Amino acid sequence: MGATISTMVTALYGVQSKAMVLIEPIFLPRPLYLAQMSVNDHPLASKAIKRTNTWHSEAEAMAYVKSKALFKSWNEEVLKLYVRYGMVRTDTGTLQLACSPQHEAALFMGGMQYDPWPLLPKVTCPALILEGEKSENRHFIDLADVVSKVPQGSLKIIKDAGHLIPMELPKKTATMISDYFQGIVPS
Repeated sequence: MGATISTMVTALYGVQSKAMVLIEPIFLPRPLYLAQMSVNDHPLASKAIKRTNTWHSEAEAMAYVKSKALFKSWNEEVLKLYVRYGMVRTDTGTLQLACSPQHEAALFMGGMQYDPWPLLPKVTCPALILEGEKSENRHFIDLADVVSKVPQGSLKIIKDAGHLIPMELPKKTATMISDYFQGIVPS
């Protein structure tokens, strides 16, 4: 959501960014912003609301995330950080996601209240959009179309990466961002 929100803030409030790197922004197909849909109909909220949200230990949580396709290609250190800081201990001693499934689904549903597509031409700074080659979102989010509407937009497909590029390839992501800004913004 950070990439989508950054785009909207830049366009709506005239934030003068020198350049932006947007990692897999969630710009749903335009007709979806006009549709009335329930959580069960939303392509992302419907998954979020069903997430498992209770574990008895960090070891159990780690075993669970390692068993899920979403986390299969995550960097091991990032997985450990996710379990340590992306989960909170409850009063009963169990672990739960810091962002509950209900809250995550509500964020996705709230994102439907504003169509970001008309704002894309207002992003006048250079904008690099990164997309994972294996991202499950590629079949319904057309980032090439997004790039075509951003005046100084460019798209880079990240080989062997899914939707969560920084979690899968943290060092490569940091290097790509650093290299991009060094080429765009003089030091």
